[in-house]
This record gives sequence, structure tokens and C-alpha cells, in this order.
Amino acid sequence: MYFNDIYIRSRVSLYTSTAFNLMYAVFKLVTGITYASSWITAIAVYYLALFGIKFILVDRDRKNIKQNSEPDLLNEWKSYRLTGKWLFLLNSTVSGIIIQVIQHDETYSYPQVLIFVYAAYAFYQFISALVRLIKARKVKTPLFRAITAIDFSVAVTAMLSGFSESDFDKSIFTVPTGTCVSLIISGIAVFMIVNARRNLKNKA
Repeated sequence: MYFNDIYIRSRVSLYTSTAFNLMYAVFKLVTGITYASSWITAIAVYYLALFGIKFILVDRDRKNIKQNSEPDLLNEWKSYRLTGKWLFLLNSTVSGIIIQVIQHDETYSYPQVLIFVYAAYAFYQFISALVRLIKARKVKTPLFRAITAIDFSVAVTAMLSGFSESDFDKSIFTVPTGTCVSLIISGIAVFMIVNARRNLKNKA
């Protein structure tokens, strides 16, 4: 049977985190609108875009489990490649947000509890993404790897967001951190595209 205990446990954790990601993205969007912060709102929209991609992938994975069948690796590698392309395109959004913050020197005032929530989520998301990244080495389907890549992209973006929402000078933290985040996400996206092409070529 393909869907063993490790696979099922990984999926339960994945589905739970997906629901939590959506709630946080909506929460961030609401707070961004409430405090008239284009920075928070833009990051929230980015999260929602990643959630949309992740939801499609999770839904496909759920259908595989429901059918209790072997995964269609050819289609999964195509989905994996498409996810890489979307990550690469969405990465330009993050870069645009960073440029906007620096050029306009936008500053916002947030309640301390809100900053704490953002920081706590960034820490949680980063640790969770690392754990799923390790699990992905055991659950080797392209679909799961694609979802894990999205989680990791959300995690590193959350770290950027956490820095830039502090009371410190944004230019000190946002430029180096944002550049690092952009390079990481671009690297993940390029790796996914190249890896998918190689595997699709082998299966052709």
C-alpha cells in the first residue's frame, strides 16, 4: 500500500498547517486594512496567492489518498514545475514590496501585541517548514515536495516581514534581509523547474 503511516501523518500535519496559513493570511489582510498599512496588506495578498497554489496542490493530493492509488508521477512533476514557475513570478512581488518600502520610507505604528503575533508566527512557520522539509525526504512524491517548497517560501517571507514591522530603521533590516529572501525563493524556484524538467525528460 503506497499511503503508509508516515505518509498519512505527514498529510494530517500538512492539512492542518494549510488551514492555519489561511487564517493567518486573512488576519494579516484585516490588520493591514485596519492600520492602513500597504506593507502588511501586500504581504497578506502574497500569502493568499501562495495559499491558492498550495490549496490546489493539497486538493490533488487529497484526491490521490481518497482513490487510494499510486500517484501519477508524470502529472505531479508537471505540477511541481508549474509551482516553481509561480514561485519565481510571485518572488517579483516580494521584491516590489521591498523597493516600495525603501523608496517611500513608509513607517507605521502597530500595537506591540501585533508585532509579537507576527514574530511568533514567523518563528512557528520557519520551524514547521524545516520539519516538513525533513519529512519530505521520506515522502518523496513531487506534489508533497512542491507543497513543502511553498511552506518554506512563506517561512522565509515571514522572517522578512517580522524584521520590517519592528520599530527599527527599515533600511537597515529590509534591504539585506529582503535580498536574502528574494535570492532564496528564486533559488528554490529555479531548482524546482530544473529538477522537474530533468525528471520529465527521463520519463518521456
